[in-house]
Amino acid sequence: MDTTETLLKAILAVVSKATIPPQELSKIVAPTAKSDKQLLAYNLCDGATSQAEICKKSKLDKGSLSNSIARWIEAGVMVRLGPDRLPMHLYPISKSER
Repeated sequence: MDTTETLLKAILAVVSKATIPPQELSKIVAPTAKSDKQLLAYNLCDGATSQAEICKKSKLDKGSLSNSIARWIEAGVMVRLGPDRLPMHLYPISKSER
Protein backbone atom coordinates (compact mmCIF):
# COMPACT_ATOMS: atom_id res chain seq x y z
CA MET A 1 0.00 0.00 0.00
CA ASP A 2 1.47 3.36 -0.97
CA THR A 3 1.36 6.55 1.09
CA THR A 4 -1.47 8.12 -0.90
CA GLU A 5 -3.67 5.05 -0.48
CA THR A 6 -2.93 4.92 3.23
CA LEU A 7 -3.82 8.60 3.66
CA LEU A 8 -7.05 8.23 1.67
CA LYS A 9 -8.11 5.28 3.81
CA ALA A 10 -7.34 7.26 6.96
CA ILE A 11 -9.37 10.24 5.73
CA LEU A 12 -12.30 7.95 4.86
CA ALA A 13 -12.19 6.42 8.33
CA VAL A 14 -12.12 9.80 10.12
CA VAL A 15 -14.95 11.30 8.04
CA SER A 16 -16.99 8.11 8.33
CA LYS A 17 -16.60 7.91 12.10
CA ALA A 18 -17.79 11.51 12.41
CA THR A 19 -20.78 10.75 10.18
CA ILE A 20 -21.71 7.28 11.40
CA PRO A 21 -20.80 6.72 15.07
CA PRO A 22 -19.49 3.26 16.05
CA GLN A 23 -22.70 2.24 17.86
CA GLU A 24 -24.82 3.08 14.81
CA LEU A 25 -22.41 1.31 12.46
CA SER A 26 -22.45 -1.72 14.75
CA LYS A 27 -26.26 -1.90 14.52
CA ILE A 28 -25.99 -2.01 10.72
CA VAL A 29 -23.16 -4.54 10.60
CA ALA A 30 -24.03 -6.84 13.50
CA PRO A 31 -27.63 -6.15 14.54
CA THR A 32 -27.98 -9.03 17.01
CA ALA A 33 -25.95 -10.16 19.97
CA LYS A 34 -25.10 -13.35 18.05
CA SER A 35 -23.55 -11.47 15.11
CA ASP A 36 -19.92 -12.02 16.13
CA LYS A 37 -19.09 -13.71 12.82
CA GLN A 38 -20.53 -10.78 10.85
CA LEU A 39 -18.56 -8.33 12.96
CA LEU A 40 -15.36 -10.27 12.35
CA ALA A 41 -16.10 -10.50 8.61
CA TYR A 42 -16.79 -6.76 8.42
CA ASN A 43 -13.52 -5.96 10.17
CA LEU A 44 -11.64 -8.26 7.78
CA CYS A 45 -12.97 -6.28 4.80
CA ASP A 46 -9.91 -4.02 4.63
CA GLY A 47 -9.74 -3.62 0.84
CA ALA A 48 -6.81 -6.05 0.61
CA THR A 49 -8.42 -9.34 1.69
CA SER A 50 -10.43 -11.50 -0.71
CA GLN A 51 -13.92 -12.74 0.08
CA ALA A 52 -12.62 -16.32 0.04
CA GLU A 53 -10.06 -15.47 2.73
CA ILE A 54 -12.69 -13.59 4.76
CA CYS A 55 -14.97 -16.68 4.57
CA LYS A 56 -12.18 -18.89 5.93
CA LYS A 57 -11.20 -16.55 8.74
CA SER A 58 -14.75 -15.66 9.83
CA LYS A 59 -16.13 -19.18 9.30
CA LEU A 60 -19.07 -17.81 7.29
CA ASP A 61 -20.28 -19.60 4.19
CA LYS A 62 -19.93 -17.87 0.80
CA GLY A 63 -23.62 -17.12 0.43
CA SER A 64 -23.98 -15.58 3.87
CA LEU A 65 -20.91 -13.41 3.39
CA SER A 66 -22.02 -12.31 -0.08
CA ASN A 67 -25.44 -11.35 1.30
CA SER A 68 -23.87 -9.44 4.19
CA ILE A 69 -21.48 -7.56 1.91
CA ALA A 70 -24.33 -6.65 -0.46
CA ARG A 71 -26.37 -5.38 2.52
CA TRP A 72 -23.42 -3.36 3.86
CA ILE A 73 -22.74 -1.81 0.45
CA GLU A 74 -26.41 -0.88 0.08
CA ALA A 75 -26.34 0.65 3.58
CA GLY A 76 -23.34 2.75 2.55
CA VAL A 77 -20.91 1.29 5.09
CA MET A 78 -18.76 -0.63 2.61
CA VAL A 79 -17.33 -0.14 -0.88
CA ARG A 80 -15.50 -2.35 -3.36
CA LEU A 81 -11.99 -1.40 -4.49
CA GLY A 82 -9.79 -2.02 -7.50
CA PRO A 83 -10.01 -4.39 -10.40
CA ASP A 84 -10.55 -7.34 -8.02
CA ARG A 85 -13.47 -5.49 -6.38
CA LEU A 86 -12.25 -6.31 -2.88
CA PRO A 87 -14.59 -5.20 -0.07
CA MET A 88 -13.47 -2.35 2.19
CA HIS A 89 -15.22 -1.20 5.36
CA LEU A 90 -15.48 2.43 6.41
CA TYR A 91 -13.57 1.70 9.63
CA PRO A 92 -13.21 -1.32 11.92
CA ILE A 93 -15.53 -1.78 14.90
CA SER A 94 -14.33 -3.15 18.22
CA LYS A 95 -16.52 -5.40 20.38
CA SER A 96 -16.54 -2.72 23.08
CA GLU A 97 -18.21 -0.27 20.67
CA ARG A 98 -21.24 -2.54 20.24
